Amino acid sequence: MSLSLAASKGCPVTLSYVDDSDTLTRLAASYAFIQDDLLRNRKYLWEKMQQKAAHLLDQGEQCLSLQPEDITRLLTWTDAFLQIGEDFSGAFSTELRTAVKTRVIQYFERMQNQQWSSLL
Repeated sequence: MSLSLAASKGCPVTLSYVDDSDTLTRLAASYAFIQDDLLRNRKYLWEKMQQKAAHLLDQGEQCLSLQPEDITRLLTWTDAFLQIGEDFSGAFSTELRTAVKTRVIQYFERMQNQQWSSLL
């Protein structure tokens, strides 16, 4: 089955689905090119991804109004994202870690101020 026919039927275009040897060869070469390109540019890709995530944290004032269990969940998922990105790229995520640290400090300062206000 051709790639266009597979795509038109909504089928995933994978190596196990293609039965035409010429198409399979071209598809395998394309996958190899994509893999090489990802490996070659992984530090750049991770830098751009962490910049976008850091920008979201910097601009997201709603982070400061989260409940404690929600901020814990956000930090858990962010840490997993950081670990995956650092493993993928082999580079440390300074920008995103700084944005997370800044937001967490702001969150706890706001929480502390609210607690003091409620006591006074």
